[in-house]
Amino acid sequence: MLSEKDREILRALASKQMELHKSPENLSLIKEWYRHNSCIKGRPIIHMDITHMSNDVIIPLLKCCSPDARKIEFDLYKCCLNFELFGDDWPVPGYFPVLYGSWINFFGFDTTGEKYGDSIAMIHPVRINNLEAEADSLGETVMGIDRENARRIFDVSQDVFGDILPPKFGHDVPRVVPTRELVYILGMEKLCYSLYDCPDKVHQIMERITDGYYKFFDFLSGEGLIFPTTSFEMVRQSSLAFNLELPDENVMKSRPLTSHDIWGYMDSQESVSISPEMFSEFFMPYYKKLSELFAFLSYGCCEPVSKNWDICLHKFENLRKVSISAWCDEEYMGERLAGKKIIFQRKLPTEYLSQEGPLDEEGIRKCLCKTLNAAKGCQLEITQMDVYSLKGDYEKIRRYVELIRHTIEERYCQ
Repeated sequence: MLSEKDREILRALASKQMELHKSPENLSLIKEWYRHNSCIKGRPIIHMDITHMSNDVIIPLLKCCSPDARKIEFDLYKCCLNFELFGDDWPVPGYFPVLYGSWINFFGFDTTGEKYGDSIAMIHPVRINNLEAEADSLGETVMGIDRENARRIFDVSQDVFGDILPPKFGHDVPRVVPTRELVYILGMEKLCYSLYDCPDKVHQIMERITDGYYKFFDFLSGEGLIFPTTSFEMVRQSSLAFNLELPDENVMKSRPLTSHDIWGYMDSQESVSISPEMFSEFFMPYYKKLSELFAFLSYGCCEPVSKNWDICLHKFENLRKVSISAWCDEEYMGERLAGKKIIFQRKLPTEYLSQEGPLDEEGIRKCLCKTLNAAKGCQLEITQMDVYSLKGDYEKIRRYVELIRHTIEERYCQ
């Protein structure tokens, strides 16, 4: 049971969210996302991801007392604050999203990390000491769903503000990252040595990880827990899934969806120290097979995708977005993506927002001009994420967005 005060706070926020959702500006943003993800010419989409900035942006605003109420309050703010405060292109949904928590533990290992002191770093204990000796005896992969928590949040939301803002079950675009699972189990050093010491065992464990992901999505489909990815669902690297090409809620009413109906995401940051030839030999066959689980694919996080593009990454047949990080050769990727129905999603460097003091406006303009020149002829999306602290000055995000918009207006030519 929530206190009357908590209920009043949540109802007020829900009312504000529905009001913002119905505004002409927000409805226009939604149309822009549909246009953008269809790779129809137009201005670049801009998004500031406030997920890791929550200590500066969201936490100080929270007023609710009970844990469930504070979680819902947090999520309501997250739905609205970009639109309300920062002026980027993140639209406001006309519902309250309640996400199912599903999980998969490869070979039975719980690879949940432990926080390292007071930092944001995580430690993942090594689970296999000798791959060559232990590969044949690894346990079965297990998986499950946290229904209870999702149902509780849904019921509380429905009770408190369902008459204003309906809650809706769903999920974000699923993340499939085999090399991350390898590193969580083996550790980075053992993985790199194993490529030379026992290559057959690396292939063996990659095959089992691939099979595990296939079984996982069959499991979710059988449970009726694969939802459409056609609107406000989060695509990894802080993007959205708006499209008119994939099966929507009307299709879901007539049949269970499978992974082949939705958008998926993959990356391989863990392999940055591995040569393109070795990535192509040891990982790409499994990444390619896993990419075929999905209708659309987004690929890449902070790794330089330009390094592996020509040798193998261009083989993803369903690729719709690719992350162009600060470590990527922008010009090289601009040439490869020009004229294609693949979105050039530029992840801006973090230092412009994370550094103390005023914004380096000249540096920001130079960085953007380089991106705009590189992405000429591409469908461009500009994302800022992985900023963990604003040193209390979150108001500079709006100025940052203004600088990006002004530079685009002056320099962008598709």
